[in-house]
Amino acid sequence: IFTQPETYTQLPNHIREKYYAIDFGFSNDECAVVEVNVDNRTLYVKQVLYQLGLTNEDLAFRLKDLGIDRSVNIVADSAEPKSIEELKRQGLNVRPVSKTSILYGIQKMKQFRIVLHEESVDLISEFSNYKFKKDRTGAITNTTTGKDHGIDALKYAVVQFLDKPKGKITIV
Repeated sequence: IFTQPETYTQLPNHIREKYYAIDFGFSNDECAVVEVNVDNRTLYVKQVLYQLGLTNEDLAFRLKDLGIDRSVNIVADSAEPKSIEELKRQGLNVRPVSKTSILYGIQKMKQFRIVLHEESVDLISEFSNYKFKKDRTGAITNTTTGKDHGIDALKYAVVQFLDKPKGKITIV
């Protein structure tokens, strides 16, 4: 689905637009948090968390420890409203993503040049192995295969923050 990802070591200094996105997980799926820095049509993406077994309290602590506070815009999987509310109560500016189809999110992501931080090993692996499943006849389906927690988080950021007319983002 995606070309072999480009990587970066140092973020360009002139970037001023930054978002965070969360794909929740716990026991079977990792919780993935990505930082998305926007430079026009280029996204510099860094995996900041990719871990099993994090409670929402643990997650809030880890995010705050990374310097993420109420002033930072975070989008998360809307399928977990209780988790979003718990993070809000911990003082984080988290909002649910406006859910779209997998295909729509992928199409929107493909409109950007995506560059991954070289230490984002799980995210790089996801981009390298993310594919559409085929049915018994060999036809491509709308279902994906491979781990996609970091990709899903990035998709949430793109759909929520970059697929809209520019406007002031309000802290809720």
